[in-house]
Amino acid sequence: MKKEMKKIKKVKDILLLMLVTVIHLFILLKWGEYDLDYWEDIGDKYEEVTERFGEPNQLIYEEKYYCAYYDEIEIVCYNNGTTYLAIITDEDIRFGFLNIGIGSHKTLIEGIYCLKEKMIDLNENEIGIKDGIDTIIFEYDENDKVKKIYLSRWYW
Repeated sequence: MKKEMKKIKKVKDILLLMLVTVIHLFILLKWGEYDLDYWEDIGDKYEEVTERFGEPNQLIYEEKYYCAYYDEIEIVCYNNGTTYLAIITDEDIRFGFLNIGIGSHKTLIEGIYCLKEKMIDLNENEIGIKDGIDTIIFEYDENDKVKKIYLSRWYW
């Protein structure tokens, strides 16, 4: 009888642990941020961008911002140097613990952001997500692989 009670207690403990894990995962997916700092691999300021990528191929100044063009990334900065938009095609830039980026499958992206607020009015080959203070749009190719990422600091 004692062995059966121990087994039942063990099963209950395992089920409780699984339930807590599922609740924790739900909370993280719904209200947590997948990547706390998307800009870490790009740069928060223009100086950090040039440290990582070197001098841009082209630099265009506008009234309130400027654009830095590289082979596989475009960066838009406010005049104070703060980056606020990146258009990424560089396969080496990856985000979060699952290392999502160019070449990641649509199913993985949708699974990671399944509970996040989605943008509307995008093309059928795009998905846009608000994650914390960042907005990120993934554009897919014909094989449902990410081909371009738009990362911004503004809300829609």
